[in-house]
Order: sequence, then structure tokens, then C-alpha cells
Amino acid sequence: MAHSKLRSLPAFLTLAILVTGAATLPRAADAETVDIDCFAAADDADGDGYARKDAPRVVKTVDEDKKLYCPAGYVRKAGDCDDTRMYVHPNAPEFAFNLMNEDCDTLTDEPELVYFPNGNQNTSTSFSIRVKIASSFLLSQGSALAYEVEYADLAATALPTRTAKRMVGTLPSDYAFDAPVTGLAPARVYQARLHFYKATAGKALVGGRLVKTTTWTELGVQSELYYSATKGDGQLEDARLDLLLDGFYQLSESNRGRIGYRGTVKRDGTRFGAATGERWCSEFYTWLASAQFYQIGIYNTVGGVMWWFMTESQYHSGSAKVRTVAERADYIPVDTDGDGEANHSTMFVAYDVTLDKVWTLEGNDGNYVRLNPRSIGSSLLGVGHLTPRALTLAHLLSGDL
Repeated sequence: MAHSKLRSLPAFLTLAILVTGAATLPRAADAETVDIDCFAAADDADGDGYARKDAPRVVKTVDEDKKLYCPAGYVRKAGDCDDTRMYVHPNAPEFAFNLMNEDCDTLTDEPELVYFPNGNQNTSTSFSIRVKIASSFLLSQGSALAYEVEYADLAATALPTRTAKRMVGTLPSDYAFDAPVTGLAPARVYQARLHFYKATAGKALVGGRLVKTTTWTELGVQSELYYSATKGDGQLEDARLDLLLDGFYQLSESNRGRIGYRGTVKRDGTRFGAATGERWCSEFYTWLASAQFYQIGIYNTVGGVMWWFMTESQYHSGSAKVRTVAERADYIPVDTDGDGEANHSTMFVAYDVTLDKVWTLEGNDGNYVRLNPRSIGSSLLGVGHLTPRALTLAHLLSGDL
């Protein structure tokens, strides 16, 4: 991944700070107890960590810093649509061409949208979506298979646009193709999904002449939502784009059960430097940002990240600042328990003017990576605003300056 060059920086800088006394990290608050929803292990017959769909909730009281998991005899999640198979549960990876619904989303063999840490052909006005056909029904359409992309700027999701319909064409052995989305605005974040059609060629009499026509028959198949972004202008926008694209890749990894809760590649937040069972919202943000922004990888607690922005003189208090100051990939501290203090780290993605909501990308939302719409209100405590000044060391070491 692009971040590997600078992942060792935080250890060196931490040592320097401890030796010089240049900064003092805020102390963690004493542990408190919280009530969490759990489900009896007896309702998880296949032992995959997900109780059956209609399993009753059991409220358990645990130490606040241990709330990612339930006590012995209980599991933390439910919603398993087939409690006889360990590979079927919410957030399970889908297997192609088997007519099964492994991830419990009601869909079978839906097209897979493939993410890459650095995006896919992202420019200032376009990006591409890598699509893998996973359905025998779609393949049976042969050369008649077509698609269109429905997309929306996350700043106005209520106003979607659709591309012209396009033919899929001849598929390679992995049944994958790239679907371009063009004519976009620079430095914006988008969501998109594909709809599939069968194209039927014909002829029609127009003005006394026969002309070729195409009839598009909707096949009733659509993809999951895909998230990407366009390039901006300058090094700071390059850095913001880097955070977003890698963040969306981590979102895909979480949605497919590879990281986060019972992750098959990295459990919980261990990919981002947290310990197993440790809350990892701040680790997620600082891990993404540390390849581009000076020293932020040291400050991997909620109070620590806020401190970093304060030392950069770029922390702006108050929820109202989210509308006026925040830009994509900025930091938003959140108060989730209503006590007026920040206890959760999130990344600002976009402010949706049509919904008056903020889109945030979050690590450790239920031990997953999630993209959430949050209402503007007192729970959003301010904005940590990224600046070019904070880029200097990272770009110097990477040879960008």
C-alpha cells in the first residue's frame, strides 16, 4: 500500500517527544461501565459470532473499554439468515454463481464492486468502477448485456444522475470490466451503483427512412453502492484524496468480513494499530492520515487527535463549524453518550445540503468501518481542519517537495 513508506515514523517521533518533552498527551479518562446489547451463544448455532435473525437481545453491563465483545456465553451480533452455515452471516463475503445469499442482504450473486487502496482511474472529473459479474443470469445475456450507472454527489444525494446505457462487451476470464463515470466536479465525493439491461437491436421507420434502434429491457439486477472521489488541485487535495480512497477500501474490507468484528484477515482494529478488543476509531483515522500528515500517527486517542489539531491551530469548536469549515477528510469528534465530551473519532466526507446531514467515515462503528449520515447537532463537537502546513514532513520524506 502507498502508506508503507511512513508507517515507522510514529515510533521515532514518539521517542523524540518523550525525550524532549515537546508535547504532553491528554490522559485517558477512568474506565466506566456501559450497557450493551448481547445475544445468547445458544442462538448462534453455527458458532460464527452472529446469532439468528430473531434472537432476543440481552442487555449486559461491561467496562466501557471492553464493550466490543460480550461476556462469555454471549455474542455481540445478530442477523444471521442461515444459522446452520458458518460462512453465511452479515458481512460475509459473497461467492459467485452459487445462487446463495451469503451476506444476508436478500440478494443472490449480486455484482461485486472491487475497491483498490488508491482508487481506480480517478481524475478531476471522473473515476471508474471495477465490476465483477457473479450471476449466471447476467452472463446468459451474452453480447446483449448492458448497464447504466446511477450516481450522486454526496453533497446532494437526493439529486442522482444516470449515465447513458453502455454495452458491457466481451468479458475476460475473471468476468470483470470497468464502468467509467465522467463529467464530474473536482474535489468531490460520490456514491454510485450499476443497473443492468438487455439490449435488443431493431429498426424503426423515422421520416420515411428505416433507422436502427435499441430497446433496453431492465433485468432487475443492481449492484451495491460504490464510493469514490475526484481529484482536486494541489498537494493538500492529493492528501485528502489519498485518505478517502484508502478509507473506502477499508470500508469494503470491513463489509466483506476481512477486518473488524471477527475479521478473517485482521480482527477488530488490529490492521490500524489497535489491540484485539480495543476500541479503534482514532486508530482508524490516524492510520489513514499518518502517511501524509506530520506526527498525527502518535495521537491515536480521541483527545490526542483533537490535541494534534489544536497544536496545529486548526481545531474549530462547535457543530456549526461543520457546515462552514469542514472539508473532505477533515476530523470530526463526536459525543455519542450525550455527556458533552468527545468519545468517538470520525472522518468528515461531505455535507449533504439536501438532507442537512454530514457523511462521516468511521472506524469501530460496532467494530466495523461504516459510512454514516449524521445530523447536524450538539453531538458533533467541532472540526479538525487539515492544512498544507501539516503536510511538510511527510512530503519532504516522500520526495514530493
